[in-house]
Amino acid sequence: MRNHFALALLFVCFLWAVSAQAGVDQVILYPDGAEVTQTETARVEEKNPGYSHAVLYLPASAHADSLRILEVQRTEARLQGVSHRQVRSTNREHIAKLRQRIEELREEQNEVQATLAGVTARIDLWHNAVRAVSSSQEEIQTQNLYDLSSTLAQALPSLMRDKTDKDNKIAELETRIKDLKDELEKSIEKPDAQLEVRLQLEGSGLEVDQVLPVTVSYLLPDSRWRPAYTLEAQPEQDRIDFQWRAVVTQKSGLVWKDVHLLLSTGRMHQRVNPPQLPDWIIQPRPQPRPLSAQDRANVNSQELALRTSQAPNGAARTQHATFDLWDAGRQTIRPGQEQQVHISKDSWPAEFQRILRPAVDNRAFLTAKTKTKQAQNIPPGQAMLLVQGRMAGKTQFAFSGQQKELAFGTDPQVTARRIMERKQEGEQGILKNKQKLNWHYRFDVVNGKNDPVRVRLEETQPVSRHEDITIDLASPGHEFQIKDNTVYWDLSLQPGEKLSVPLQVTVTAPRDMELSSSR
Repeated sequence: MRNHFALALLFVCFLWAVSAQAGVDQVILYPDGAEVTQTETARVEEKNPGYSHAVLYLPASAHADSLRILEVQRTEARLQGVSHRQVRSTNREHIAKLRQRIEELREEQNEVQATLAGVTARIDLWHNAVRAVSSSQEEIQTQNLYDLSSTLAQALPSLMRDKTDKDNKIAELETRIKDLKDELEKSIEKPDAQLEVRLQLEGSGLEVDQVLPVTVSYLLPDSRWRPAYTLEAQPEQDRIDFQWRAVVTQKSGLVWKDVHLLLSTGRMHQRVNPPQLPDWIIQPRPQPRPLSAQDRANVNSQELALRTSQAPNGAARTQHATFDLWDAGRQTIRPGQEQQVHISKDSWPAEFQRILRPAVDNRAFLTAKTKTKQAQNIPPGQAMLLVQGRMAGKTQFAFSGQQKELAFGTDPQVTARRIMERKQEGEQGILKNKQKLNWHYRFDVVNGKNDPVRVRLEETQPVSRHEDITIDLASPGHEFQIKDNTVYWDLSLQPGEKLSVPLQVTVTAPRDMELSSSR
């Protein structure tokens, strides 16, 4: 009976120890840092009448001034004070493993180099034998030359292959050693240091070397996340495939194993008070002067707050008053290297067309207009652009609202050329007091694809800068529109079709006025 009771007590103690084991519990990543909630073991090192001191250790990169003690378990003692200092690291399992692995690779590299030296010596031996025979003054029998040649043919190829393999192995080991060294340097800012936190606990019942689970919270300035997107155009399906990932970097020196990861679009450090409104002064305009170096240095830039979007797949989104929070669930994040965490993916309906601006480029540019069912609020970040699986380029991307226009690079199979057919000058009016200028252009549009395409042909609208100058446009046989100082034609071209579009520009002005044109 006593044995059963002892086993039961041991099992309860085991469960209690497992439930309170140390480790990172939760991380909220910001664009400019991280907030870590962690349960660490504090060991009682000093016992005095009425109070005791317990010590725990945190990463050296933890922001000491942001440290909060959330809970001290397994004791009735009250927390009376907290102090901290940087000390030499005594418990850095991850860094120790990195250093051990580097030493193992170095030993392996030395062994390979020793083997390579032997192979090289054997190759040199054969080369020396050949040189010795070649320089010999004695008559060499044909059979001896044949025997030497046969032996070389059997021995040298194998030796050369072995040498090449050993050279490649040494280069591979050198690369692996370099990567591990980089990871070691990036893991924490001070690899041999950590933050010692000393707790002063008031009360009795504590013993020296007693272990207390302590839940703490602190900020890590060098651990953060940034958005990364993939936008893939699917013109044949009239859709855009969208993927959103978080690129996470952490430099705590610890492995965040199975941690609850949250991504915040708000920043840790931002303006707290609203800015003051500047005075609105109306006065005579002063004489302009060039900006001095000091003036340029005093110009302030405003920072845009990051926001995010809701998507049907991926992390759960919670909207707060001034930021969004994405719950990425349980993740394991290793230190010293960037790691991607999936946030969301979606497919957006899109209307594709090619934009042609032959005045500046003969090639067409593939563009898309999308209108989503739900409003998007996607923060600025770098996006990789694909067209049916083919890399098209990279661009900065952000999406706010329901409508968005996107460009996916050039389509060299659809082209256009602008040709000036003629330019005419003349006079008109009863007394011929007006001058008239006529430009006749032709745009040759070619669809070299095996599919029909929608094309928007664009040209700059000529604009008058004087009330006496009038401009008339005509495109016989074709309908055009004008918007935002742009003349455009919406065209549909069948496979292999060539189409010519005319544009006539007529400028009327006083006869004695000298005209200037940027074209």
